[in-house]
Amino acid sequence: MSPQIYSSLARKEDFHVSLIERLYNTYSPNSPYRVTLCDNYRTNSHITRFMSELFYDGQLKNSADIPAHPDMYPLSFQVAKGKEEPSDLQGGYCNYAEVIRN
Repeated sequence: MSPQIYSSLARKEDFHVSLIERLYNTYSPNSPYRVTLCDNYRTNSHITRFMSELFYDGQLKNSADIPAHPDMYPLSFQVAKGKEEPSDLQGGYCNYAEVIRN
């Protein structure tokens, strides 16, 4: 996931598109220079399947037997309520609700 870009100038220069995505989009689909990940050795199969369907058109394969966490399902999503506020550090933004534990 690319970082959120707030600057219209930065967005105009495509800074919201990652370097990997730019390189991937530079070459045609049948170019020998277009490289994608095809085997994943570090991730549980549930996560690899999700990434494969979402980002790799089903082409990413799980090549290792990584065990799931004993108490938690390997793939879960959390929602943090709150709002992005200007940060004291270098002019960025932060959402304090993401770090406060209730």
